[in-house]
Formats: sequence, structure tokens, C-alpha cells
Amino acid sequence: MEGIDSSKASPGDLPNGYKPLFDNLGKLLDTGNFSDLQVTCGDSQWAVHKAIICTQSDFFNACSKNFKEAEEGVIKMPDDNKHAVDALITYLYKADYDDELAVKDLAPIVLSVHVHSIADKYNVTDLAELAAAKVAKRATTEWNTSAFADAIEEMYKTSPESSKTMQKQVVAVAAQHIKELRSQVFGIRFREVSDAIAPFSAALLGRIVDAKPKQSPFDGVKIYRCPACSQKVFMETATTQYNVYHNCNICETCQLSQNWQEWKSN
Repeated sequence: MEGIDSSKASPGDLPNGYKPLFDNLGKLLDTGNFSDLQVTCGDSQWAVHKAIICTQSDFFNACSKNFKEAEEGVIKMPDDNKHAVDALITYLYKADYDDELAVKDLAPIVLSVHVHSIADKYNVTDLAELAAAKVAKRATTEWNTSAFADAIEEMYKTSPESSKTMQKQVVAVAAQHIKELRSQVFGIRFREVSDAIAPFSAALLGRIVDAKPKQSPFDGVKIYRCPACSQKVFMETATTQYNVYHNCNICETCQLSQNWQEWKSN
């Protein structure tokens, strides 16, 4: 997918010297040992550490200094998707998040759209780039699923401005497979989303039109030299059929009629 490097969908192997550090940070999150702050979202909660999350996020840093949050030791995030919050916190400890975790009614590609949104909201730039890469990677192989359409709907409805780059990627993928998406059964959900979201439909149409080869007024036209009068003639490419003749109409005296073998292109 152009614009986003899908190879960055996973940070890759950490250098040997860093791996034990991130393993231990992950254990702190998993166990909650030495936690000095709690984050809640809906019915989910995380025992976290100020030294880890507040140094990487201005949002968490500001909240930890707020009188109420500091006194209670709790940061509440009621307006965010709890699965995206989990991915955000996991990333701050492990430099990655698993988009394949079993989440009911939330496909991996859709989860990553939510993650991109929350990362942009709280200005965790590296996580936003990682989430966009995960979306790009899945879109190239999951374009024929309803999850692809759900991801399009999510990025256009919930965070249209911050998702501009991702939008361009899914538009490019959809344009590449538009024939199948508009005709096959697996494209039903895509067609629903496409028909309902005008900005996406407009971008998709523009992409298809731009991708269509432009026809030159000279397409199918070549310059030939008349074998009789030697004048150069613009005419349709001579057919290879022996029984079709082409006339030289450059001069009144020639008007030669020859088959394709006798015309020479120049």
C-alpha cells in the first residue's frame, strides 16, 4: 500500500541488549507489581506505573498531576474504546500490541483503526504509525472481508481528519479490487459502506478515474510513408489483414491503394 510502509506492522526483533528490559517491563504490566497508578475504561482497569506511562505520554503525565487523579491515584478514560486503551498501555510497556487478540465483535483491522485514533488523540506518534501499518498490511489481504468495510466505516466516521493517510490506503486497495467488490457476494458489506459514506465513494471514484489509462488522440495512429509518392501520412495503424487496403490521400495525383505490407511506418 502506497504511503504507509506495511512492513512496519511489527517492530521486529529487538536488539539482544534491549529484549530483557522490555520483557521485564511487560511483566510489570502483566502482574501489576509496584504499581502506583490505575487506569480505568468502562469495566476494565490496568495497574500501571507513572515512571513508564507518564514519561511517554503527555496526557498521562498531565492527568497524574491533576489534583483529583493524583489524590485518588486513578485516571479514568470513559470516552475511549477499552480495547484501544489496552493496546495503548500495552504499547507503552512492550513497544507493540497484538492485534490478533480475541476481541468479540472487533476484527483486528478495525481494532487497529481504533488504536490509531486513540494514539492520535493522545499524541503517541509512534503508536499511530504502527497502527496505520497494521491496517495497511491487513487491507492488502483482507479486502474481500466485511472487516475491511467495517474498518473503512470506522476511519471515516470516528476520526476522519487524523485518518487521512489510512483513508488513501484503503481507497487504493478498494480501487484495485473494485470489480470484485462491486459484483461478488463478499462485497455486500463493502457496497453498504460505500453507498453510505459519500467522501469515501468520491475518493474511490477519483482514484479509479485517475488510474484509468488516458487515451491520446493519437492512439492507434502512426506515421506512414507512401510507397508511391514518398509523402508522410498520418493514418490509423495499418491492419495486418491482406485484404484491407489503405489509401494515400496526401496528394491528388497519387491516391495509391495498397495493403498493409506495402506501407512502411516511419
